[in-house]
Amino acid sequence: SFSPMGKKDKKKKLGRGAEKTLAKTAKNAAKRERKDRKAQGADEEDIEVILNNLAKLDRERVAVTETPCSRPSPRVHGSMTLNPLKDNELIVFGGEYYNGERVMVYNHLFRCKLGAGSDKLSTQWSQITSPNTPKPRSSHQAVASRSHIYIFGGEFTSPSQMQFYHHKDMWRLDLTTCSWEELSTKGGPTPRSGHRAVVWRSKMFVFGGFYDTGHDVRYFNDAFLYDFAELKWTKVGEDKKGDNMTWPSPRSACGLAEFEDTVFLYGGYTKLGRSMAGSDDAR
Repeated sequence: SFSPMGKKDKKKKLGRGAEKTLAKTAKNAAKRERKDRKAQGADEEDIEVILNNLAKLDRERVAVTETPCSRPSPRVHGSMTLNPLKDNELIVFGGEYYNGERVMVYNHLFRCKLGAGSDKLSTQWSQITSPNTPKPRSSHQAVASRSHIYIFGGEFTSPSQMQFYHHKDMWRLDLTTCSWEELSTKGGPTPRSGHRAVVWRSKMFVFGGFYDTGHDVRYFNDAFLYDFAELKWTKVGEDKKGDNMTWPSPRSACGLAEFEDTVFLYGGYTKLGRSMAGSDDAR
């Protein structure tokens, strides 16, 4: 466990070195991916072109619409968040599905109304579309505060699974209008997925995650706070020396919870070379 406030050092100014390094790594990885696709005869556009084409289709919408529908198609690593304005509603976003040949990544937004009393197992689904929608993703994090749901990060996998893109964008969904707004990421985490987030007071606490280009992989143990009122990021901690006695080691997919101004962390995994290393430590 550790305090979300972290340790502050007024003399230390956080630079953008890590972000620049990741950008350079991603650029080099993209070059290698293009060579790999060419060598394997894979006819697939660059992943950023794929994402931009999908975003262009979303921008063609002119209004927010909500249409009754059946339950969403099978998918994994999406988010499901309780609507803070209505305790019998769930908001489902994103996720991905592999059909054995190709990967499909979604940016669908669904509302699920839950039954009550003797009918509590019933559900009513509707799909919401908007002119301004986050790009498709999975393994992001979503939290609710007051009348909004906040979504950060996540990943997009190309249909052939030969290309990977990690998001670093931050979005806010207004639950009264079902409209999206992209927020500033200045001072926030680098691109990642598999991170974890919890609400603490009027802030979102984000820890860990990973960044994988297909050639290079990095796991994080940095921590950030996002202030819902000021719409600002603050970095609150990171252990670069590997002192696991005082700070959690880099990992993704861990358990994270907040109780009485203390964040509790358990487990997670880290990829070491070609092997997977799980963790059973608690903080």
